[in-house]
Amino acid sequence: MVGQTGQPLQRVHDLEVPAQEGIIALARGHQTLIEEYERAREPHPSRTLGLTATPGRSNLLDPNESRKLAKLFGQVLIVPAVADKGGALSWFQNQGYLSRIEHRALEIPSQVAQTLGKLKRVDETDQAGHRDFTAEFLGVVGEDSTRNRAILKELTLLHTKGRHMLVFCCNVAQAEFLTQALVVQGTPAGVIHHQIDARDRHHHTIAQFRRGDLRILFNVEVLTTGFDAPRVDTIVMCRPTLSRVLYEQMVGRGMRGPEMGGTPSCEITDFTSNFGRFQEPQAWEYSWEEWHRPESADVGEMFRGLGWDVIAAQPET
Repeated sequence: MVGQTGQPLQRVHDLEVPAQEGIIALARGHQTLIEEYERAREPHPSRTLGLTATPGRSNLLDPNESRKLAKLFGQVLIVPAVADKGGALSWFQNQGYLSRIEHRALEIPSQVAQTLGKLKRVDETDQAGHRDFTAEFLGVVGEDSTRNRAILKELTLLHTKGRHMLVFCCNVAQAEFLTQALVVQGTPAGVIHHQIDARDRHHHTIAQFRRGDLRILFNVEVLTTGFDAPRVDTIVMCRPTLSRVLYEQMVGRGMRGPEMGGTPSCEITDFTSNFGRFQEPQAWEYSWEEWHRPESADVGEMFRGLGWDVIAAQPET
């Protein structure tokens, strides 16, 4: 099933290749893998199956990319016939496969606006075509003492409530500072980032977090995708982002429902700030507006116009 986002997961001879917005799936290197696999399978027939793990969005952003993606996956798109049940997101939540989301946007004080004038630019576009804040801008946000004090206060409160938190930070410096500040005040916390030896990450800190010995785990980029910690019931976003793809990947770390070994609900705490001259809405604003929009009763019509043969499948109950 290449779901409603066009974000497939290809399995090519036991190799899983995640793709964002279909761009990576269409890369020449990945198409070569598929072609080589099909050639190795001859004369036996073979097919390529794409899967998406990101529910709730039904808009493919680039029609030309969508048509190429349709061709890659045999022009066939299978969508769950759950529009009459509140849409795919609600259906998966009702079935217990996804957690129910409780979103909190906490506007907190910030001194970032006072230093923005020193930055030449605050956003950039990466190789995949996604816009986000620059590392320099995130550094300014991460070292904002006023903002960090407000974050520490809220994290301490969440800890007293027994929440199991995965915290996404702006950079290594912020992650280390917040971790040490909590430890000094007597609140156990761990931190993961690329400068820490991988063996220490997995065999010590992450193991403690999965067991529940640590209930606060700070990270910088390392745990954005592919991280499985079913105990997580709170995602804390200290890192602002313009990228909806990145935002949904981070939020997804807490969406495993009880039927998948996770939690019935997950709280998403977004620390928002008024960054002065940068007035463009952040990804959390776009994402939650879109996630709460009722899905079309006939979502297939749009995809048919992009070259897909849409097949409505009744999910098993």
